[in-house]
Amino acid sequence: SRYSNITRIGQGAFGSVFKVTDTKDRNRLKAIKLVKFESLTDLNTIMKEASQLSCVNHPNIIKMNDYFITNDKSLIIDMDYYEMGDLAQLKPEYCTEKLIQQILKQSLSALKYVHEEMNIIHRDIKPTNIFIKKLTSDNIEIVLADFGLAK
Repeated sequence: SRYSNITRIGQGAFGSVFKVTDTKDRNRLKAIKLVKFESLTDLNTIMKEASQLSCVNHPNIIKMNDYFITNDKSLIIDMDYYEMGDLAQLKPEYCTEKLIQQILKQSLSALKYVHEEMNIIHRDIKPTNIFIKKLTSDNIEIVLADFGLAK
């Protein structure tokens, strides 16, 4: 199997998210979203998220590495994994005015990109859908994730 050390780290409206080791990519840690579908309508909905993410090239939007359909009617979306977690896990000492301004600026930049360049409205902005890429006492870099409810 391509993925090992599989641990569930989240559950959403369209599927589960797992932290995995990708044995075909230098044993990198990844996040994979496993989405089951029962009908062609379901498949079209989840393929929309995958195709949208595959076209994105923005520093504040989660990178999708691959996506494919398995034999058991599941879609796998392979994405980068962020060890520092999401904004809901951000410790209070990092909630300074400077860092919050950076979070807002980067989030708005990502939203502007998907809205203007791709005609996508995210519809599910919340701390658990914004991941921390890098963090110091005076700098934060974030990525926006989970386009499952996007239109």
